[in-house]
Amino acid sequence: MINVLKSENYEVRDRAALTLGQIGTPAIEPLLALLKDKSASAQSGAAQAIREMALRGIRDPRVVEPLIDALKDEDAMVREKAASALGNINLI
Repeated sequence: MINVLKSENYEVRDRAALTLGQIGTPAIEPLLALLKDKSASAQSGAAQAIREMALRGIRDPRVVEPLIDALKDEDAMVREKAASALGNINLI
């Protein structure tokens, strides 16, 4: 499932992100690794999956710093997905 987030097909990535969001906490570590992947599609897919988890109430503080780093990415989609994920984490 994690490798599907590397797909160049947005619909495939989006579906995988939704599915990982349902898996929850066990997906955090692989998603953190994907946020550092060289592929922009993998990074944006990981950020989308983290957002989906946050929407379901699964908010892990380990994702905050990597998502902040993703805000500095050169790819606009990565920045957009990271900002959206951060906006839904609300750890306070």
